[in-house]
Amino acid sequence: MLLAVANMLCIWFCGGCLLLANWMAIRKKSEYLLYMAISAEQREDADVVQLVKEYKTALWKFIAVLFVSSFGFFLCGEYVSIQLWYMCAWFVVAIMGDYKLVKKYAGKMYDLKKEKGWCLPSRQVSCNVDTAVSRMKKTLPVSEFWMFIPVWICIASFLWWFLRGTEYTILLLFPVMDIVVLVLAFYIFHHASHGKLKVYSEDSDVNYALNRAAKRAWTGAVVWESVLLCAYQFFLMLWMYSYMKDIAEDGVVSGRWGLWGVFIGLNLLEIVSFVCVFFGALSRVKRARKELAVGWEEFLPEDADIYWKNGYYYNPYDTNTFVENRSSGFTTNMATAWGKITKWVLLGSLIFCIGSGIAMLPLDFGTITARKNDSGIELKGCLYYKETIAFDEIKTVTLLDQSPGLSRIFGSGMKKVALGSYHFKGYGSGRSMVYREAEYFVLVEKTNGKLVMFSLEDAKELLECYNILKKHERTEE
Repeated sequence: MLLAVANMLCIWFCGGCLLLANWMAIRKKSEYLLYMAISAEQREDADVVQLVKEYKTALWKFIAVLFVSSFGFFLCGEYVSIQLWYMCAWFVVAIMGDYKLVKKYAGKMYDLKKEKGWCLPSRQVSCNVDTAVSRMKKTLPVSEFWMFIPVWICIASFLWWFLRGTEYTILLLFPVMDIVVLVLAFYIFHHASHGKLKVYSEDSDVNYALNRAAKRAWTGAVVWESVLLCAYQFFLMLWMYSYMKDIAEDGVVSGRWGLWGVFIGLNLLEIVSFVCVFFGALSRVKRARKELAVGWEEFLPEDADIYWKNGYYYNPYDTNTFVENRSSGFTTNMATAWGKITKWVLLGSLIFCIGSGIAMLPLDFGTITARKNDSGIELKGCLYYKETIAFDEIKTVTLLDQSPGLSRIFGSGMKKVALGSYHFKGYGSGRSMVYREAEYFVLVEKTNGKLVMFSLEDAKELLECYNILKKHERTEE
């Protein structure tokens, strides 16, 4: 139930972001309406007003469908594989529905512009180039030296792991993810700073001021977003380390609400910070436009609406990978090589999630089996986990009529089974091959000090395994 609620909150957040992105396409203080260039006078046209009203109605209906469908997570129970498939289906519906919605109404707006005779001549390039401003292009973005802040956070995370956390290999995942964030941030920063300039006016001074404001705002946003991501992952590594240490020492952390409170608080702060950085950059660009009083009626660049009819930018004549989005921020030119890679990455992510759902099936619906042979008992748990208890390495064998408190260290904690490395409250840490609803549990201590706990669905078979192991228990001499 808790997992379903967490997943539902996640997709609510994604749905909210989707609603915000679509709503910004029709905001009043913009020279674009549904990704089409529309002047202030044209906005007052009755047909335009009616089309926007129809779009709003369709948008709210679409969001309502997504909201209602999110409750389907409760029908999935606690089966992770089914939840993954449901989440994939939900996101496919959300993305495809949003694409169809924007394509329909952006296309209608484009057709309306042609019908009204509002379209300007369109050429193979998206806009003219102000050569005077182009020569000063390197002075526009924030300094690349600011990217050293996330670089040092990344270095610090690796140093901390080598000094403190090498006992937990899983923690190395966070510094590696910092490297991924850095590479992606440098790539986006480079294209955002070296991408094409926008012509706002016939005055080069105005073009320079507005391009500088836009590039400084958005490259600065890229820097701070990378700082936030790297710092957040560093915090996650420290939090996970404290979590694992508490499990190793006390066995449980559920009573330590302070640790979980810090975790939840930092997550909320991270989300708020991301939103503030984004809207801060957008506000700086709008403020610069307002201060220079450049109205859309004063200067209209050539019409590039034909490249935006589907709600995203597709211009094979533009070599820039990142361009200024007509709603807010930057977007990818899907006609470039990297734009195509972006599409394949998204498709690959979807395939990966579907494959993960398939891979989770044995964990949700599999069982734990025990096979006896002359040298010991081989345990197999849900296809992926194996453990062998050799007769010559048994020290003690204990039969428990109820499971001790289990705290997962690293492994699979599903509805039916608990597999992998766990801490057994009152006994210590060891390997778990436990069927949660079993009637009995067997705890084996090996001669090397390692613990193995297992259980089976069939109580009779489990007792048979216990009796076999008990015969080979070492007695004190």
